[in-house]
Amino acid sequence: MQLRDKKKNIFFPGFWGIFGGNIKLKESPSKAITRELGEEINLNFRTPIKKLRLDIYSELFNPKRKRTFYVCKPKKIPKKIKINEGKKFGLFSYNQLKKLRVVPFDFSAISYHYFSEIKKIQILLNPLDLI
Repeated sequence: MQLRDKKKNIFFPGFWGIFGGNIKLKESPSKAITRELGEEINLNFRTPIKKLRLDIYSELFNPKRKRTFYVCKPKKIPKKIKINEGKKFGLFSYNQLKKLRVVPFDFSAISYHYFSEIKKIQILLNPLDLI
């Protein structure tokens, strides 16, 4: 997780958030996240795997925001990680994250991943179960 800078022009300043960024023109989402992670934390990643997309509707966000989350595995884990953006980074358990100020959308994605992939709890109903 990245501790975001306390700058007025950034999204959720001073909160912990997931590393990432914007897609450049004619860039695929998976290429964008791989590029952003390389720029921000100097790591090379395998092709991103699972993803979750959130469409955020609110009077505070006009137009609506779209956030896509990926699980990325590094090709190699170095002994020391150097970040190029944010105040600092940290590695946290899910219980530790619950005590921090985390970007709400990022915490939603982390919670979904934690319960569905780590704990293996079916948190969403199968639409066919509703019939």
